[in-house]
Amino acid sequence: MVNFKKIRFLAIILCVVLCHGFVFAQNPKQVTLDLKAHTIDQPNPYDSCIIKKIERANSKDNDTIKLMLPFNAQHSVFNDTAKFFFSSFQREAAFASSTFNHGVDFSNSLFNGKTNFRGDSFNKGVDFSLTMFQKRTAFTGANFRDDAYFSGGIYQQNAAFNSIVFGHGADFSFSVFADTAGFSADSFQQFADFGSIKFWQPALFDTSVFEGEVSFINCSFNNGADFTYACFADKADFSSAFFSQKASFRNITFGQCGQLDFKWATLPDTLDFSNNSKIPNVIDLIEARYVDSLNHKTWIYLHESDLSKFRLDYTHFELLFQDPVDGTCLSRDEQYAIYEGLLKNFSDRGQLVSYEKLDRQYQRYKHYISWPLLLIWWNYGYNKELIIAWILGFMLVFTCITRFIIKGLNYKVYEVKEIEPKLASAGPLRLWWYSFVYTGIIFFSFTLNLDKLKLDKWPGVMYIIIVYTAGIICLAYGANFVLQK
Repeated sequence: MVNFKKIRFLAIILCVVLCHGFVFAQNPKQVTLDLKAHTIDQPNPYDSCIIKKIERANSKDNDTIKLMLPFNAQHSVFNDTAKFFFSSFQREAAFASSTFNHGVDFSNSLFNGKTNFRGDSFNKGVDFSLTMFQKRTAFTGANFRDDAYFSGGIYQQNAAFNSIVFGHGADFSFSVFADTAGFSADSFQQFADFGSIKFWQPALFDTSVFEGEVSFINCSFNNGADFTYACFADKADFSSAFFSQKASFRNITFGQCGQLDFKWATLPDTLDFSNNSKIPNVIDLIEARYVDSLNHKTWIYLHESDLSKFRLDYTHFELLFQDPVDGTCLSRDEQYAIYEGLLKNFSDRGQLVSYEKLDRQYQRYKHYISWPLLLIWWNYGYNKELIIAWILGFMLVFTCITRFIIKGLNYKVYEVKEIEPKLASAGPLRLWWYSFVYTGIIFFSFTLNLDKLKLDKWPGVMYIIIVYTAGIICLAYGANFVLQK
């Protein structure tokens, strides 16, 4: 049977707890945060408080304040300037879901434990410059309504700056990220400065929106950069940046002023620019820095992108036809489209060297069976003068063969009246000459007199047809060579 007394007792307890929480929420404790002592080793009861004042011995005092125990100020409201400059948090520091109504100053501080600023609201300027974070750092979901300074910071472990709104300027310049740096799904509404940063592990900016200019000047991406689905409303400056391994710019979107600047940038092993069909301004990769260009090429993936908007020197690139994300290989038709689109790009821009290199690759790919013949025949059309060598070579080979069978050919297979009377009395040297003339007459003929062919001597007939066919082919290519001149 159901024990109604026990259920009623539990219901009363639950009501008391809920009422207590409601009263507490309506009347949070107001406290003064005392940072006068240089070393604080007492518990910090600031969770869910209104911190009306923060006291320091001297607002200009640069002596480090050491907080020895975990610092918990989650769900709190700071109604005074958060003066934590030159502080050392020896254990965890938790400020999650807090609201800072005045300035925030954590500059020159040290966080030895995990740091949590998730979901915070910063209503005035924020300064975390020259601060070191030794453990994981999280600002996910925070909202910065004024300028945010994080310049010169050092992040030893994973740093999560995801899903953040930066309402004013954001400055992360000269920082060092030793582990993964997450800036996914952020909104940068004004200028953002990531200049001279060193990212030693992947830098993730996927699905972020840059509404103002953004600077990555002299930035080092040492283990990949991901800008997939990012939006650039204005200029993104990657001048003198260093990319290693892979950089992804697939599915990015642009505003009318959106452009990417890679001047003097060192490009990665793999560059993914796929699925970018609406590019308002040219993406210029010609002025990038190419180190050891003879041995190192950048593999570039351009599937379903507007190829007319790329300006690149193909001597430093190779086309990639395998999706860098899932390894899917493009169909032959898709590969043809990329080859032909990029060839048109090079032709329109007058880039003859790039056009020739890419066209050689295209010919080899398109004629995957006969490409060795096309290569040695006339180097895919780029060395048409080779036809002269082929004519001389054919004449030499056929003359040597004809020398030993010329009498049988002339008497029994195909008669050339001009030399017939002289063959019987010709000496060895004369036979060589007549063999050359006989071969030349057939080789350079536009037509064969079929009435003179004695078809019952089929081996000889086959030889005559081979010589004639080789001659016709050489004459056609020779005419092309002369007309091109």
